[in-house]
Amino acid sequence: VHFDYWSPDVSTLGLKLVNTAVDPAQEDIESPQTLELGTWVSVDIPLDDYAIDRSQITQILIDALGNTANLYMDNLFFYSAPPTEPSAAAPIPIIDAANVISIYSDAYTPITVSELPTEWSGSGFEEIQLEGNNTIKFFDLDFTGIVTDYGNPTDLTAMTHVHFDYWTADGTDLGIKIVNTAVDPVQEGLESFGTVTQGQWVSVDIPLDDLAMDRSQVTQILFDNLVADDASITVYIDNLYFYN
Repeated sequence: VHFDYWSPDVSTLGLKLVNTAVDPAQEDIESPQTLELGTWVSVDIPLDDYAIDRSQITQILIDALGNTANLYMDNLFFYSAPPTEPSAAAPIPIIDAANVISIYSDAYTPITVSELPTEWSGSGFEEIQLEGNNTIKFFDLDFTGIVTDYGNPTDLTAMTHVHFDYWTADGTDLGIKIVNTAVDPVQEGLESFGTVTQGQWVSVDIPLDDLAMDRSQVTQILFDNLVADDASITVYIDNLYFYN
């Protein structure tokens, strides 16, 4: 339950929920952990803290708990907190395997990947399973690297797109970088995911022509948190592949 309050003098405050449709009636009251004066304060109380049957709530009471106060209140509502991790696997790819160079996906046979992640990655890494499907979890993400094979670079000249699926609850600006370390100087291209959607699997397809680089000897793929000085987000990745 959420509400905003403003008060010049409140010293104690509680929000009571009542179910009068059961016999006997059930009620419980919960309070904000701290109170602040002279400023708007947002309060969010987990409904599981209320030890009552919440299926038939009929009354909501704002209570000064034996004291008196001047109190302004707005935005009183109940809500479901958004998910912090995916509960379902990423969508199943539909591209014919003959047209795919796969890096990470249960749907295809991958090429050689010698480092996932690299030692120089600026993130945590975990491989988890969602509905039996292997999935990458990058946490505390600044950037993370994947190396295919330095001794046998991947030729992407016949490929037209890079595809991946992502899920994040807190990412706001993300990018993918493709690197050719076999040339001198090294060439790389960075493209944004576009507008980041939170709380659901999103499929991304980026034309490789958007990457102004030599794609004949690709050796590295990086996922990048494009928000400067932020290494706090978590991003789930699956079905990373190139196709034509």
